[in-house]
Amino acid sequence: MTFAFFLILSSYCALVVAIIWGWLRVMKKNIGKSGPPPHISIIIPFRNEVGNMENLIKSLMSITYPRDHWEAILVNDHSTDQSVEMAQSVIGGYENFFIHNLDPNQQGKKQALRAGIQLARFKIIATTDADCTIPFGWLKSIGDSFQNENTRLSIGLVKLGKTKSLFGRIQAIELTSLMASTAAAVGWGHPIMCNGANLAFRKETFFEVGEYHDNINVASGDDEFLMRKITNRFHDSVAIHSSQDAVVVTQEQETLGGFINQRIRWAGKWKHNSDRFTQVLALIVLASHISFFGLLLLLPVGSPMLLLAIAKIFLEGMLIHKASAHLRHRFDWFGFLLLQVIYPFYVLLIGLSSFFVAPRWKNRKL
Repeated sequence: MTFAFFLILSSYCALVVAIIWGWLRVMKKNIGKSGPPPHISIIIPFRNEVGNMENLIKSLMSITYPRDHWEAILVNDHSTDQSVEMAQSVIGGYENFFIHNLDPNQQGKKQALRAGIQLARFKIIATTDADCTIPFGWLKSIGDSFQNENTRLSIGLVKLGKTKSLFGRIQAIELTSLMASTAAAVGWGHPIMCNGANLAFRKETFFEVGEYHDNINVASGDDEFLMRKITNRFHDSVAIHSSQDAVVVTQEQETLGGFINQRIRWAGKWKHNSDRFTQVLALIVLASHISFFGLLLLLPVGSPMLLLAIAKIFLEGMLIHKASAHLRHRFDWFGFLLLQVIYPFYVLLIGLSSFFVAPRWKNRKL
């Protein structure tokens, strides 16, 4: 058993080295910039976001991109609060914004995205979430990605804003590690995940690959299902808009219940994931955390094989430190080490719960 743990953890350490390499490779990649900036339609589905509308809209108003080259379509998914009224009051006479109410026979994020994309006037679609704050260089970075005619989809990075607690700092570390893996996989030429809070794609491509027809009833995954359809049909068509001025800021989950519910909703799409490469990576990650604890428990203090556990911590720390610097986050050593202890149990809890627990979102059971 000890030897099996050793082999699994060795494989994982090699994987982390590959992720570091992929991260460095994609961050050094220079996207060619030529031609006029493309026109972009921003689609933002929302439901019961009255507390976030003002920050979202004001951040969009601060974007440094030609005003006549973008529009923002906010799609109301049957909000039961004053979200629409708040949005209307903040928008005022700003002509770039449009509010669309989802039809009574439609509901959910994918239906809202689809409705917004159908209304979009421009050929490039950018998506984000209503609880996000948009950086000033977001559309410029997206526009640069699509100067390459081969680019069908461009993935962006997301970070947490100022965290209010140790719980929030741990969430920031986890999200940073996910962003590092996301970018690294693009560097490998085999994207494995993305985040709809910072995503862009060609409108025609969205319809060419069949949009959400075969996953419309899955609670999550609007971003990753679309990414896989595009990568499967169009080789080498995914880019990354990784500029530091294009990192979208989202919010931490303030309660443990809210956090678990969100992660169960995210994890629910994994059972629909048919990409073998991604499945193998997920199994290696899960097995490595079990092996990490197994080595610590089974091996005596001073055993040379414990150096592998130290190597795992060091390599992960190096990766998250580099990604934190790019995301302009201070690296939190205490939170990082605490997460080393928590993460194996957390992954098992969320993974198993996603098969049996129906998550809730905005007072709606999914």
